[in-house]
Amino acid sequence: MKKKPLLRRLGASVSFLLLASALPASASAAGAKHKPADPKPRQRAKNAPHGASVDRHRDPHCDAHASSNPDTHTNAGHQHNRAAHLAHAASAKGHASRFRQLGLASWYGHGFHGRRTANGEHYDMYAMTAAHRTLPLGSYVRVTSLANARSVVVRINDRGPYARGRVIDLSYLAATELGMHRAGVTKVAIERVDQPERERIAHRQMHLSAHG
Repeated sequence: MKKKPLLRRLGASVSFLLLASALPASASAAGAKHKPADPKPRQRAKNAPHGASVDRHRDPHCDAHASSNPDTHTNAGHQHNRAAHLAHAASAKGHASRFRQLGLASWYGHGFHGRRTANGEHYDMYAMTAAHRTLPLGSYVRVTSLANARSVVVRINDRGPYARGRVIDLSYLAATELGMHRAGVTKVAIERVDQPERERIAHRQMHLSAHG
């Protein structure tokens, strides 16, 4: 009768030991089953520099457009400079065609007839020419007398006058056309003549010379 309780206690002890040894193994297996997998390292973008991060919000089409036009801003700057240069040249040309001047006109005649002028010609007192200090040689100007409103168009082929207050020296013929050859000096207005009228005047003078 005493052997049965002893056997029962012994069996219970063995069962407890077996159960205790089985618990750690079950816990390890469960932990291994539910352990999250190690994340794979993010693949670096192709041709990206080492250590550089990839911006997923950047539009690749924008990058391609920018890289395919590296000189966009440079070209725009050159075009802007060229446009500014052309505008400045046009303004200078317009300023020359709008040349205006007021002052006294005089004339020179017999004493200078046949002498060499600043552009290499020989002064002809019977030609429609004049001398001016700054206007380009070969340019044309219209001279209007403020005394009688008469006007003539003359070609600049000489330099002068150098007397104070005088702005232009006319040929004898031009002074006669203005009605100032007797007075010698008169107040005038000078304006630059543009290219089309200059050509028309030159053609007219050639025609008059041919039928002279």
